[in-house]
Amino acid sequence: MRRSIIGYFLISSLSFVCLAEQPEMSPEESVRKATMILLKEAKAKKYLLEKDPVEFHLAVTKVLQPHVDFQGFAKGVMAKYYRLATASQRLAFVEKFKGALAVSYSKALLELDSDSISIKSSESGKRTDRAIVHVELETNSGKVYPVQYSLISLDSRWLLRNLVINGINLGLQYRSQFNSSFRSNKGDIDRVIEQWEFEPPND
Repeated sequence: MRRSIIGYFLISSLSFVCLAEQPEMSPEESVRKATMILLKEAKAKKYLLEKDPVEFHLAVTKVLQPHVDFQGFAKGVMAKYYRLATASQRLAFVEKFKGALAVSYSKALLELDSDSISIKSSESGKRTDRAIVHVELETNSGKVYPVQYSLISLDSRWLLRNLVINGINLGLQYRSQFNSSFRSNKGDIDRVIEQWEFEPPND
């Protein structure tokens, strides 16, 4: 799977910008409405992509930060090594993970068709604070990709916890990346964090 495909999907995960204002919305309603808000804002700031990419990345991060469960996402990526890390190392990894994601989002931000979000279904398990939303995303080139959002309800807001695209679980991919880096750096978590880059899997 090409890195750009992951980018298309990741952009849609920024779509939770309206949840704080309407916590009573269902997961699928939140995904649909907020995605349109995000894409409208992204197009309005397109000029920054070449003029001032750092500013563009900061703008993306600002939209992204309140609406993704970065702590839970990063904890899942660190997996068993989370307990080995100090509080400061955990915080440092969350911040590094957040920044790297925002840069990757930025690169693919405008490649998603603004009318491409199609909500197919949603499901919930025994826990009322968890939900999965199935959607299809269409790129500007007309390619369609199935996407699965894993959401968690925190403080009356639905936040992104993990993603699956074309059957590939990104949380598990990044967990494998962290594990490999931990081993290659001989258990030096500080070095793992320092070297961390958001590297979506290739084909």
